[in-house]
Amino acid sequence: MTRAIRNTIVVSCMIFLAAILFSGIAECKDKTSLILVKGEPKIMKQGSSNWGTCKLNTAIDNGDRIKTLKGESIEIYFSGKSVKVVKIEENSDVYVRKCESPYSIELLNGSAMAYLEKLPKGSTFEIRTPTGISGARGTGWGVTAGELKAIFKAFENLIYVKGIDANGNEIPGELVVKEGWQSIVDKFQTPGALEELLSGDFDKWLEWKKDLLERLEELKRQGFEGAEEMGNQIQELEDKKNDDVRDARDSDSTGSRNDSSGSGGYSPGQY
Repeated sequence: MTRAIRNTIVVSCMIFLAAILFSGIAECKDKTSLILVKGEPKIMKQGSSNWGTCKLNTAIDNGDRIKTLKGESIEIYFSGKSVKVVKIEENSDVYVRKCESPYSIELLNGSAMAYLEKLPKGSTFEIRTPTGISGARGTGWGVTAGELKAIFKAFENLIYVKGIDANGNEIPGELVVKEGWQSIVDKFQTPGALEELLSGDFDKWLEWKKDLLERLEELKRQGFEGAEEMGNQIQELEDKKNDDVRDARDSDSTGSRNDSSGSGGYSPGQY
């Protein structure tokens, strides 16, 4: 191999590594901040051992830890072209991991809800607990975690769920949880069988989405950075979902009329 070829290979490798490095840095520079603070949740910044008080628009860095007590909650907004909002509910303890896919929330204990849409191709967002992992590219779901088990609830679209072994590694195989269902993962076990969600779970989810849109409108009027873009993204997505539902209903209605116009007026599913 000539020196010129060796030099070319070395330069190419350096360019490749630099591209990876700078792309990672750019990823980490995406702003992540708090768009809701209820009560006085505490935050420990990455690399620190001191707890501070969360405030509206507090910047969240990779590795930051947040705790909420009874009656407290926060919402974390991950900026970018996709929509990523996570609500951390009361009595919760979380780490934020945001520098590379899978972007994630590490929920040590407590409850969280995630609203995701239009993640970059090939990327996912995960909520990791001591007993299991759930994730998706675009959906709405909730997680309640403790030391011995976690409950993963799919409110919109699909999520995948995996168990974790005693060494913290993912157990081979995953369960796909469809909209309207949940799975319970016990410690060091594979995901449990699907169970249907209760109507109260959906009511809580819908109430949060409605409240989120209303507050974004208020934050937009206050000039909160990113509120207008995020509000427009979410509203556009919700409008599209509503249009899809109406189209599906119209299609079903047309099909039903066509079926009932046949001899004897029989309609599939009548009996």
